[in-house]
Amino acid sequence: MLKRPSMFKEAEMLRTPKKVIIQIIIFIAFFLAVALIESAIASVKVYGEIMDYMSANSIKIGTDEYYKAINKIELSDSSMILSLFATLSATLLTVFYCRCIECRPVSSVGVRKKGALKKYFSGILIGFVLMSVITGIGYLCGALEASKISFNIDYKIFFLYLIGFLIQGMSEEFVFRGYLMNTIGSFKGIPCAIIVSSVAFSFAHLANPGVSVLAVINLILFGVFAAVLMIALDDIWCVCGIHSMWNFSQGNIYGISVSGTGTGESLIKSDMKDGMAILNGGNFGIEGGIITSIVLISATLLVLYFNNKKQRNVEKQA
Repeated sequence: MLKRPSMFKEAEMLRTPKKVIIQIIIFIAFFLAVALIESAIASVKVYGEIMDYMSANSIKIGTDEYYKAINKIELSDSSMILSLFATLSATLLTVFYCRCIECRPVSSVGVRKKGALKKYFSGILIGFVLMSVITGIGYLCGALEASKISFNIDYKIFFLYLIGFLIQGMSEEFVFRGYLMNTIGSFKGIPCAIIVSSVAFSFAHLANPGVSVLAVINLILFGVFAAVLMIALDDIWCVCGIHSMWNFSQGNIYGISVSGTGTGESLIKSDMKDGMAILNGGNFGIEGGIITSIVLISATLLVLYFNNKKQRNVEKQA
């Protein structure tokens, strides 16, 4: 149903061993290095806030109370924004690794010049529509409630969150799809590339507050959707736009916790109705609910449908 994209062929020249297990081990090492660098950058601001909280509440470092408190602390907007901006290092390191270590062209990550802006802003629109559909269904089902709607917000902070999520969404797509998926796809094929990259993407969020079995499944489903779309388009920019606006819409337009990490300055404040976690995802946010599962499966099937339709038309014209 999906044709092997050019980016898989371009990634074939990688110099590291063409074995799935070895590539997964290399990726884990790469991901941990990236996470360490991002944490080091963000800790400039975050560490101070954590220590202030521990001191104010008389909590000693290393105790059970300390580790429980870490997941409950609500960081300031400046700390959250710095954390988002810090993910730029992941994009830069991915390009460096693929180009200088694996010695494959940057285009093998899915970076295309032709129609880049059009695809990127199409992704922005798609990401907004998907999250709007999910939250809209949540409101209609009574799983979500808009407790506050206000345009009287700090637009400087709001704009910085937007830029931050544009960076963060792009970085995760470069790491999990541009690097990992395309590396595996270059020698193992489409199904394996989609599965490995989607599971890895999901596992990277296991430490997030409020994570559940359904949340993990939905993260895999998002990974599958992004992977299928990226392969169909043979381009990374659309999925970068989708991922970024998916997160920004969720946290800063609809005021829903983004993968359990909380929200920032938002136009709407959405409350999760108690006892409806199966629909609204509970503490993890709407991404952990079955509404998201249905929308992501539907979106993936739509991509496959239109991709197949396009392929049939090409075959008829040939």
